[in-house]
Amino acid sequence: MAEGPSWGEASGLAELAVAVVVRAIREAGLEVAPQKTQAMFFFDHRRGLPPPAEIRVGGVSVPVGTKMKYLGLTLDGTWSFGEHFGGLAPRLEGATNALSRLLPNLGGPETRVRRLLVGAVRSIALYGAPVWAEDLAASRRALQVVRAAERRLAGRVVRAYRTVSHRAALALAGTPPWSCWRRDTLTRTSAGGTCGRGVWC
Repeated sequence: MAEGPSWGEASGLAELAVAVVVRAIREAGLEVAPQKTQAMFFFDHRRGLPPPAEIRVGGVSVPVGTKMKYLGLTLDGTWSFGEHFGGLAPRLEGATNALSRLLPNLGGPETRVRRLLVGAVRSIALYGAPVWAEDLAASRRALQVVRAAERRLAGRVVRAYRTVSHRAALALAGTPPWSCWRRDTLTRTSAGGTCGRGVWC
């Protein structure tokens, strides 16, 4: 990571730092893969969007963008995670639709199996929660997406009608809101895993 009073200076310092790292890697007998390298600006909207820029990595030009995908999370230059939440919506909807077909209200797996399958979708929703938990709380649209998915899946667990409310479905399914799981994950991570067992929110 490099910073500077201007976009150009920050890019120049980043390129210099990358050159030092690449040289050290090559001296160790290894090679970098410039075609897989990503670079992005972190910035404040009050200063405006960064201009088009690039840095050279091992002789190859790499564009510096305003977002990147890293370890399954979509990071953006303002740390708002808006891009991540935008991509999460269709993934959650797809997983929820697929699971709904496996969990019909009439017949289908027993409750224990249903809870297990719903847990898989919850893992998709909460992936990376310690990083973006606070931003989710500030995003009404993202919260609506999460609440819609959890209500629908909780209804499938208890074989409820679509008219059953969000809170009632969660209570009948014995499942705390995903927002509580999110806060618990953040608390345990911040405390180094010392949060008491069974503490959800």
